[in-house]
Amino acid sequence: MIVRGLLSGAVTVLLVSASGCIDDPGSGPPAEWYLLRRELSVDDLKGVRASFTPALSGKYTVTLNFPQPMEDQQSRDLVNKAASSVGVHEGPARFDFEWRVRDADRLIARGSGQEGATGTIDTGSWGLGGGPLISRALAFGGFSAEARRQCTIEMKVGAEFAMVMRGKPRLEVLLDPTSRR
Repeated sequence: MIVRGLLSGAVTVLLVSASGCIDDPGSGPPAEWYLLRRELSVDDLKGVRASFTPALSGKYTVTLNFPQPMEDQQSRDLVNKAASSVGVHEGPARFDFEWRVRDADRLIARGSGQEGATGTIDTGSWGLGGGPLISRALAFGGFSAEARRQCTIEMKVGAEFAMVMRGKPRLEVLLDPTSRR
């Protein structure tokens, strides 16, 4: 009886302690890691321009995040091909857009979807990588930014990007948590 009580108490302490270390289901990266989260619309086929101010200096990644499951077959096939061809130089899935980040009038970085995705971030119903897939973000390069300095991202899209829009992507600028300074 005493052993059972001690064991029950130890398990309770362990569970309470561990509960602070577990993300809520489907939470993915913490909200403070995002400098920008903008759902793209048909109006954005003319181009996107958005400003943000990093709270932390560090490296940031530019992504297109697609909610899952995707209804449009062509968009789904393109996103899945892009995710499976990261790091493959022959025949990557290409996206018809370019992006630039500026600090005032100074160009900090630029990138393009023409070379394909440079990485993926899958978020499941249990957080990053766990449970049924609820979103798939494709990374298209990154940049370094200084804390408290306003930056602007500009995205220009080509005619073929209209098909990507059927997948309801969200443009996101996300902190690389390993680079915080």
